[in-house]
Amino acid sequence: PRSGPLYAAPLVLFLLAFFAAPLLIVSWYSLMPPRTFSLAGMPTLANYASAFSDGYEKPLLWSLLGATLTTLVCALLAWPTAKVLDRHAGRAATIVTALIALPIFISESVRLFGLSMFLMPRGGILAGSLNAWFDVQIGSILNTRLAALLGMIYVYFPFMLFPLLLGVSLIPKDRVEAARDLGANRWAVFREVELPLAAPGLMIGALLT
Repeated sequence: PRSGPLYAAPLVLFLLAFFAAPLLIVSWYSLMPPRTFSLAGMPTLANYASAFSDGYEKPLLWSLLGATLTTLVCALLAWPTAKVLDRHAGRAATIVTALIALPIFISESVRLFGLSMFLMPRGGILAGSLNAWFDVQIGSILNTRLAALLGMIYVYFPFMLFPLLLGVSLIPKDRVEAARDLGANRWAVFREVELPLAAPGLMIGALLT
């Protein structure tokens, strides 16, 4: 037990160097005078003021809204997926997990181009298949905010799923069974047992998303 911090030191140093340090550098850059590339300037809030006064407030708010919705939808989709994969751990679950992880190794631009081909009107995969098989004509959501949201969910879903899957796998089954034996319903088990224990995985997924 006393050597625990020593074993954790390499991971802590890695996170500090490649996760915390870049965030700190970007945050410090945001406090530098506008149009400067030096970290030695006098800190100022001019960049934040211009973000809300020079016409950038609307894109900024849309970006924050999109990021929030993407995180929430990914969490809502990843939770039942993680529960199913954890409950049915085996060969099939391994194959499904590999299929979900495989797109991570493909360029993001290629994946989004494939999604645009799927959503393209008339000649797209979705519209063309419905027209050919069921003689159904549909429009397209391509180049809309909904399409942008779907694209972000499609790209970032694995980054929410795998940390959450790890968090779900660490939930002791005996605690869930004990809560049910004491009369807790599904919502109570989720709220009082599963969610608090899986919260670290959920937080990591939200940060990565």
